Amino acid sequence: MVDERALRTLAGDIGDHPHRTAHGHRTAIGETVARMSAADHQTLRMLDGRYVLERLGPESAAPAGDVLAVVHGPDGGARMRRDDAASADAWVALWNGDAAHPPEATGMLAAVVGPLAAGGVPVWVAASYDGDIVLVPHDRVGQVRELLRSVGHEVADRP
Repeated sequence: MVDERALRTLAGDIGDHPHRTAHGHRTAIGETVARMSAADHQTLRMLDGRYVLERLGPESAAPAGDVLAVVHGPDGGARMRRDDAASADAWVALWNGDAAHPPEATGMLAAVVGPLAAGGVPVWVAASYDGDIVLVPHDRVGQVRELLRSVGHEVADRP
């Protein structure tokens, strides 16, 4: 179920913070977001399969199997890996890179994860050159579709 009040609050909070444009004019972030039609109207495609998240320690072996993403950080890192047998902790992958956006495009990921956060949906994300991978809990896909569609995004079924 979409919490319309939370989405309106999020949109109001964004619009209330002034900042400067590239030309130095003061404006509200909400006005800038309104001009980002590419960010506001994205098509996200669900990738085939179920995914799991695995913590990587400093001594972890090289990725094995159907790996979607590996992130190395101060904590060792994490791996997003396909595991169709996963059940309780399974995630579904959404991809917004079929209509590639340049790395300098602003607001693309925020436009996707913002509504999910307002709806209380946890996410894990990774970026590639042309798009973003957003993992959402497998058991909340219906809610994710509703939240994203309610703000103007399209969520395409798996091919």
